[in-house]
Amino acid sequence: MDAQIKHPVSKTLFATVAYTWSHNTTNLAGNGVIDPYNLNRFHGNTESLNFPQSAAITLIYTLPFFEHSKGIGNILAGGWRFSDITTLRSGTSLSPGVAGSNMGLAARPLMAAGNPSTNGPKTWKPSVCGTTCSWFNTAAFIDPTAHIGGISTNPLNSTLYYGLYGNAQTGIIRGPGQEIYNMALFKEFHPYRASVIEFRAEAFNAFNHANPSNPGTAISNSSTSKISGTSDPRILELALRIKF
Repeated sequence: MDAQIKHPVSKTLFATVAYTWSHNTTNLAGNGVIDPYNLNRFHGNTESLNFPQSAAITLIYTLPFFEHSKGIGNILAGGWRFSDITTLRSGTSLSPGVAGSNMGLAARPLMAAGNPSTNGPKTWKPSVCGTTCSWFNTAAFIDPTAHIGGISTNPLNSTLYYGLYGNAQTGIIRGPGQEIYNMALFKEFHPYRASVIEFRAEAFNAFNHANPSNPGTAISNSSTSKISGTSDPRILELALRIKF
């Protein structure tokens, strides 16, 4: 579902608000299927492509300063415009995996008894939570390859689990969302006839908001449920473009 509102708020301000609700599903895991004999066995939310909600707010504001001035005042200070593109997006779907050697066909962990929620504390900043940082509920999953002498240590039962697919579905973990503010201040100069010189000062992620990257989703791994980085920090850019 797409919804969009465009409105000239005033003579100098134009605003656009766009909202998208979507649901992307698949029976693929990565670039293939887990169980070739049952293609829909792990049908679920598409990894890295399923963003349920997304909103974008765009503003274009013509600064009123020196609007009617003449001479050098208008040339240098008049006609500046400010733009902002704010993007708010929910996290994408992620799938739990299994890390280790001699896994056979094991590609997904088992869900713990009672099929608990994968929602977790959603903590990720080491400066706040230290070594206890965790994005999702790791207790919801059990490693199907864990065994001693060939006998599974899975508490559900003592069945052999060599090559077990696991029953955790695709895309049941929700990654962190994004909040990005891209801003620009720009002006056009007309030095000679049809020639145009445009100067732009741009700030990507202007407020330097920390957008965490996706957590590790492989069970029985030191990085499980841990977030090790963030998206790009604030980036400033100056540009001069000449059109003739």
